[in-house]
Amino acid sequence: MPKVSIILTSYNHEKYIAQAIESVLLQSFSDYELHLVDDGSGDNSMDVINSFQDPRITVHSWVQNRRGDVYRPTLPLCKGEYIAVHHSDDSWSPDKLQKQVEFLDSNPDTVACFTHVQLIDENGDEYTPHESDFYYKKFDQPNRNRFEWLRFFWDHGNALCHPSVLIRKDAYEKFHMLSTRGMAQMPDFLMWIRVCLNGEIHVIQEKLTFFRLHNVSAANASGDKPDNHIRSATEFFLLCKDLFRISERDKFFNVFPDYQGQDIVPEFVMARLMVESGNKPSQLFGLTKIYELLNNLETSAQLQEKHNYTNADFISDTGKYDVFSFIGKLTFLNASLYLDYGDGYSEKDSIKELVYLRATGSFLLKITCAVQQDVVSLRYDPDETSLWDIAIDSVKIDGNEQRITAINASRKIDDFDSFFTTDPIYEIAAPKRFSEVEIRGRVRPLSVQFVELIAGENKSLKAENERASGENERISAESVRLSNENARLSADVSEFRDENARLSTEVSEFRDENAQLHNANTKMTSLIENLNSEKASFQNELNTIKRSRLLRVVAKFTKCRSLFEV
Repeated sequence: MPKVSIILTSYNHEKYIAQAIESVLLQSFSDYELHLVDDGSGDNSMDVINSFQDPRITVHSWVQNRRGDVYRPTLPLCKGEYIAVHHSDDSWSPDKLQKQVEFLDSNPDTVACFTHVQLIDENGDEYTPHESDFYYKKFDQPNRNRFEWLRFFWDHGNALCHPSVLIRKDAYEKFHMLSTRGMAQMPDFLMWIRVCLNGEIHVIQEKLTFFRLHNVSAANASGDKPDNHIRSATEFFLLCKDLFRISERDKFFNVFPDYQGQDIVPEFVMARLMVESGNKPSQLFGLTKIYELLNNLETSAQLQEKHNYTNADFISDTGKYDVFSFIGKLTFLNASLYLDYGDGYSEKDSIKELVYLRATGSFLLKITCAVQQDVVSLRYDPDETSLWDIAIDSVKIDGNEQRITAINASRKIDDFDSFFTTDPIYEIAAPKRFSEVEIRGRVRPLSVQFVELIAGENKSLKAENERASGENERISAESVRLSNENARLSADVSEFRDENARLSTEVSEFRDENAQLHNANTKMTSLIENLNSEKASFQNELNTIKRSRLLRVVAKFTKCRSLFEV
């Protein structure tokens, strides 16, 4: 017989199921059996599950998803003294079971043992949520006795992680822990309430469980989704039956020690705590229990004697606590009364009132105000949210009829002032001092005639807008043409500038070449002058030679004779 039976539930987690199974097979504590329960997965989870071959594994595969109702058919198959719960997308530390088994073996009065939890993301990386996140330090809980846990459950809700639990198998039957069919969001919370109503639990102060958050919580079974919120309200109402058991005398004064020594009816006090909690399912359950107490002769007398609570008080409560959210289905006017003491109207000198609008469209505003100084003028704004036709039937101040004038109505149709604004304004002829204002009137949606008038004006405006739109299109087209022409001219100017720059460059080059030719000509002229000078010099020397007598005599006898002939 194995010491521990592990129930590992699987649903569409083919990406993570292998890691979950391996975290079991790697446990340092090995005296266990593993029931792998696939709840109708549509992915390849079963292929992954079947790839594991271990004699301690038993596979259960269901064709149709049972929405988490897996423990009722599986628990009778478990042979272990302890039951461990595991999920296909979570993981365990290798020494988790070892430490939990050792604790439960050493503490026979403890029913269940939990652990602290390390949050991980979809990639298996450790994740620390923001302080405002639902899961921020959610499972980092200290140890408490069972009464302190019940108080914590009442104040804060669940903070125990289901896949971290190791629990005695007989607790499921003794404490009716499987009577949670129909629940999807809070079955584990209901189980922990039932456990703590009857026995102690312990939390190992180590992070031995790895709890995966998908897309940072939205994809988890208990994630932040609209249907989960709606479902949770119903489920919380259902578990209030067990939560109300805190009112039993052997528990109540331990859970709420502030009431010790007081002569009270614990059931009534618990019901009042529920009514005043602000949680609508809890309020409804609390009112239901008070109703039962009132209709019991003995407890009804105790309520009046010890709490001065009567039938009339209950009737007042049922009109005060909107447990079915009817306020959101009814229509109210957001009325304001402004008092001008000589400095004009201001919010600080105004009285706001939520005025119930009957199905007939009639309303009654009654305001009691002790005016301590002279009022110069009085302004009444019937509503600040919708477009109305408003008819004021009467205005009474301290019982006396007063005149009222519409300030910003667009027109009057029948008895109604039509306001094409969400801030209709009236002024009331008021005495300087008064204590009570009563205004009776009717409203209706903005009148058909006025709507037709506005529609006609809108049609004219639409036609004018279309004409203006056509003109705008023509102007836009002309603007585009001028823009294109400007672009073309800009391109021509750019070409002319480029051509001018090229010609300027050529002129500069011609000037440089002309300067070079001029310099060369100057040099040539100088050279010619030098040559002519040398020629003249040579000519003079030649003439001198020709005149030489000696050379003439010699020349007569040589081939140079011709040179010396004069």
